[in-house]
Amino acid sequence: MTEPTPARVAPAAARAAAGPADTRPREPVPPDRSNVLRRLRLPLALGLGIALGVTAALIRDYRPTVEHVPAESPLMSYSICGEELTPDPAIDPSVELFSTAFGTPIRDRRVELRSQRHPAHGPIVWAELVASTSDLDRVWLDWSYHRDAEDHQLWQDCAQPITMGRATPALKVFDDRGRTRWFRACGQVPPQDRGARPSGTFCTEWGRPF
Repeated sequence: MTEPTPARVAPAAARAAAGPADTRPREPVPPDRSNVLRRLRLPLALGLGIALGVTAALIRDYRPTVEHVPAESPLMSYSICGEELTPDPAIDPSVELFSTAFGTPIRDRRVELRSQRHPAHGPIVWAELVASTSDLDRVWLDWSYHRDAEDHQLWQDCAQPITMGRATPALKVFDDRGRTRWFRACGQVPPQDRGARPSGTFCTEWGRPF
């Protein structure tokens, strides 16, 4: 019989030196909380951002003020309703654009961007809420010196509740210095009629007659 080689003896000797196997139940290893928090940081931040955005949308009333207009803007040369003209009742208006909010919770409303060639003032424009179901509805005319003014600092609002009338005052299409203005008509319904649209607003596209 051959002698066992050291390589075969070493594992057995090591097990004998280690003593009997430890069969006691082991305590569970607590999770690394720092890693868990790091993994949850992004989802938590996204969830918080969405929640804050929804909350802000629900409480936001879409009514900017003159404070948003830069001091150097030509808008500052006029009040929020510009020249505040009255259309000539003897001249039929033209409907340039309209919005009815089809496909939204806002129904039975229609706002129009209207114009006429006034005998004294030339081309003028105003917004009119021609269909409404609540005396809490609002109507306004956005106007700007920039076409499709996406930056709110580039336009101004001429607004009023329809208890003051369903039409806004009219503005000149070209101001007293001959500069071109662009317009859009908007309406807003009270909170109880807004459904899934938090702002309750509906607007035409930006446009300019003549």
